[in-house]
Amino acid sequence: MRAILELLMRAIEELRDPWALAFAAASAYAAYLFGGHDWQIVAVAVAVLAVRVAAGLLLPLAPVPPAPRLTSEEYVIARRSVEAATISRVTSAHRLPSHSPDTGTNGRSSGERSRVRV
Repeated sequence: MRAILELLMRAIEELRDPWALAFAAASAYAAYLFGGHDWQIVAVAVAVLAVRVAAGLLLPLAPVPPAPRLTSEEYVIARRSVEAATISRVTSAHRLPSHSPDTGTNGRSSGERSRVRV
């Protein structure tokens, strides 16, 4: 009984798809424009929805990835760690001086001033 209920719920979920409803309405309108009888216009819309439901039930469901379990602070730390690892890889690949928060890009600490010799 539970399997039948799950199948029915999936069918209802497929019928709630706005694209399927729009395509069924467009198909019914096309049948109306071509001069179809009332039963043919309804049959076109029902056929489109029936195919949509059948395709949705026969195709396997895509696995849903698990929701992230990180807090916003942990997410920021994780992102910064990845950025630091990337910077480390780039500097080692190009043999650049390492960049850290207390030094500038030229390797001097932020307290030092660069002096221009003339």
